[in-house]
Amino acid sequence: MNRNIILTFVILQSCAAVDFREYPAVTKAALFGVSETPITKKLYNESKYSFAQVKIGRFKKSILVLASINNDLYLWVGPDGEKIYTVNGKIVKTYGLDHDVKLIKGKNFNFLKKTDSYSSLIKLDSPPALVTINYGIISDAKASYILNANLDSEQAVNGQLTRYVESFSAERYRWIGKNIYWVDLDGRVVKSIQSFHPFEKDIEMTFYYK
Repeated sequence: MNRNIILTFVILQSCAAVDFREYPAVTKAALFGVSETPITKKLYNESKYSFAQVKIGRFKKSILVLASINNDLYLWVGPDGEKIYTVNGKIVKTYGLDHDVKLIKGKNFNFLKKTDSYSSLIKLDSPPALVTINYGIISDAKASYILNANLDSEQAVNGQLTRYVESFSAERYRWIGKNIYWVDLDGRVVKSIQSFHPFEKDIEMTFYYK
């Protein structure tokens, strides 16, 4: 088993209340750039807390722990203080990444409620900018998707999900792309691939809820 993955789960179990101020200081080198290892049911069951497996591009990989929930706002914290805030699985704010973003104004959408289109005002860092982004969402309502193609019984996340494709455009900045969300029957995002900053690779998040 990958030594870095073992280290990660030691960290997860060492936190009593997941107060990020008590999160052990671990160098980024220990968790970023590790080889991808499936999260098995055994590893999932050994964790007391919800967590997310995060990948940015091909080489940046880490595990972030759910530190708090404020209404629908989820805060995920990494070993070196990196933070990702999500609402219904959508990234609305980041801190400590190479390129950070913050939602200034926008609609709080929910996959169980029909939302075809909406707009958001986003603040970008590195370089700084205010961007209005227009979104459109479609679902493959008649199709089911299996997160783990082989339905491996040892995988922590399994089963059939509905896939939502969210197209977006910020024409003033020539930033056009799409985000993909895999959603369970309860409307909870299990996995997402999101383009959150025009100068950063897509971020992939797989959520493991407790």
